[in-house]
Amino acid sequence: MQIRPARLEEAQLLSELALRSKAHWGYDDAFLDACRPVLMVEASSIESGWVYVVEIAECSAGFYSLKPLEDAIDLDMLFVDPWAIGQGCGARLFAHACAMAQRLGGTRLIVESDPNAEAFYVRMGMARYAERESSVQAGRWLPLLALELQREKPIVDVIVHMAARADWERAQAEGAYRVESLLTAGFIHFSTPAQVARVANAIYAGRADLVLLVVDPSRLTATLKYEPPTGTYTPGEELFPHLYGPLNLDAVVRVMPYLPDANGTFAPPSL
Repeated sequence: MQIRPARLEEAQLLSELALRSKAHWGYDDAFLDACRPVLMVEASSIESGWVYVVEIAECSAGFYSLKPLEDAIDLDMLFVDPWAIGQGCGARLFAHACAMAQRLGGTRLIVESDPNAEAFYVRMGMARYAERESSVQAGRWLPLLALELQREKPIVDVIVHMAARADWERAQAEGAYRVESLLTAGFIHFSTPAQVARVANAIYAGRADLVLLVVDPSRLTATLKYEPPTGTYTPGEELFPHLYGPLNLDAVVRVMPYLPDANGTFAPPSL
């Protein structure tokens, strides 16, 4: 199971997924037809970068979208395809939405929930603070729920990956960054800013084709772990960031050339 940004061409597919998810509650065709306009995923929402899809075995299993408001971040949509219900997709999407809302600077996440979905949001830690009449059906009242978000400071503000320029160019064409270590070790190697030069001089001395991918850990869709280089931890041993999955390109906040000096030695980068 992985979460990735939605693609522009998926707008209609995600709209249909939302309608199937809504139908799971047993609503009749007339009500679902009335809901259809408000369940449409707009291309502009995807372009904004705040629509994310969860995949199981490369199949879209659900999605969410956020909408920044003046005083909160609105969880505008969160839907799971009926075939994927019960597999943890909803909880994964919700946790990811909370993290992305924090990245937007939000301190409060709100949602206008289907009455049948209120119990799920309560399990996720939200609490009802009001209700609002449905815009689709007069006399139908929808619960409004909120969650206060706490900012969590990461171990470091950014992490860094040293990439061959050709690998980075290929990643931009493919939509995600993958390297051989994903197959051989199960993760992509990263460094903290303080570790970069030491790692570069130990492994890449003299290479002139490297770029540094500077990454915001809060934007990552795959799991990031800080682990010893040997796999066996000794108290006091230095830990390195390892990303257990492809690097989503929207987590890369800066790309910069990384060249050695005339002696082939790398200096600590200025990030």
